[in-house]
Amino acid sequence: MSVLDKIRLLERYVSTDPSMIDSVMEMAIDKLLTREGTRMGDMHLRINAQIAAFEAQYTMSSEDFRSRYDKGSIGDDMGFSAIFP
Repeated sequence: MSVLDKIRLLERYVSTDPSMIDSVMEMAIDKLLTREGTRMGDMHLRINAQIAAFEAQYTMSSEDFRSRYDKGSIGDDMGFSAIFP
């Protein structure tokens, strides 16, 4: 059973009888949401750092890169092909 299936099952369980929600379940859900929020925040910071390094390495903004790439004015020899296949 996938994680999403488990969440849907829990949703059905709770929506059937909201009185079944106890403090342990609430704490567990709060901890999971806090953990995932932290994990997503960390991932966001890593991606922003990678973008900043890329922009510094090639001395162009992401917007400029995308515009030039879409127009075909950046050659494949610059090593960009792995970024936008």
